[in-house]
Amino acid sequence: MTSPESVADFSQVQLTALVELMLMAASADGVVSDIENRRIARNVEKSTNGAVGAETLQNMMTTAINRIDSGDRDSRLASIKKRLRAAAAVEGALRMAIQVAFVDGKIGARETQFLTHAAAEFGLSSEVALQLLAEGRTISLAPTPPVA
Repeated sequence: MTSPESVADFSQVQLTALVELMLMAASADGVVSDIENRRIARNVEKSTNGAVGAETLQNMMTTAINRIDSGDRDSRLASIKKRLRAAAAVEGALRMAIQVAFVDGKIGARETQFLTHAAAEFGLSSEVALQLLAEGRTISLAPTPPVA
């Protein structure tokens, strides 16, 4: 199987890995806020052109939360990387995770530490990680409309 070029082409396994990464980023500061949950839903909805329904997304989020709760951070990141497979998919997923972390208008030390650690675990340089963080701040501060 070839790796997808965009999130729109992700399999359900890859989408669940994406959701898990976004939830890990959101929870890095100790809490997942409503606005972070809405950003996760918006990212999935927008990236899949609405192909993922609310019930499917909720199932993905429940699966991701259970996986996060049952494993250490590094093993979860290794699993996410394996499920995403392609470097472009990993970088795209990390971009979305960064957007989630920034959606509340700030990113704390624990979120920054998690995201830079995730980038390193995914094989990205610190320069790329910093660039993604800078880009994520700009994108994430755009208003997040409610998900229907």
